[in-house]
Amino acid sequence: MTEPQKAQIVEQYRAGSSSVAVGKRFGCSDRTVMRIVRSRLSAAELETRKVQSHRQPARTTTAADTVVVRGGDQSLPVDEPTDNLTGANNLPWEDADDFVENGGADDDLAMEEGDTALPATSRQRSGKAARQSAGVARAADLDVNKLPSPLYLLVERSVELQPQTLGSLHHLVPLDTDEQQRQGLILFSNARQARRQCRRNQRMIKLADPRLLGKTAPHLLAQGISRLVVEGTLYALPGSAAAAQP
Repeated sequence: MTEPQKAQIVEQYRAGSSSVAVGKRFGCSDRTVMRIVRSRLSAAELETRKVQSHRQPARTTTAADTVVVRGGDQSLPVDEPTDNLTGANNLPWEDADDFVENGGADDDLAMEEGDTALPATSRQRSGKAARQSAGVARAADLDVNKLPSPLYLLVERSVELQPQTLGSLHHLVPLDTDEQQRQGLILFSNARQARRQCRRNQRMIKLADPRLLGKTAPHLLAQGISRLVVEGTLYALPGSAAAAQP
């Protein structure tokens, strides 16, 4: 990474962007961002930035809140107030329950920025829904009707989805090269498990109706998200290329 890039990373973080958001823009991990930031900002500046991020008010969900999918900016906002729903590219998610923020996340259960969020059930993988061949896991076809309900996922405070590269999820059984490069969303069936993995720059979102995952699959695929990880089991979104059959 060049010096000008490092300088831009520091400036964007100082301006209020989260380490995860900055990392995505520059194609690096949030840990790399924080390492660069800590090497260039004083302890006082870092503390000030941390205090500022904690003072940012979190929106609360009201009856008027509506879930939307933005088709033009490669983001999938949820829990947006209706007075912000303007523009032709906003597509309301009708005929389904909303994504609802699960308020009251305990600060003592939140993880510090820079830690890696992994499912608490990573060591309890049942393997019932995943097909395996020669010790290599392959994604199962997604059947939204068989998913636990409700589900929970973690997003940035800006309500931006946070997919992870499957190869970085060490709790999954060995994956082939193609699967390792894919992006997936981690979902939890237990609110407390999700809250334990929630970093201070994140929000926990409740997905009341898992069938939304099927309805929004085209929008997720457009963002490069082709896999879901639920209770340690790997699922392929409809329309994504599944692993080759033996």
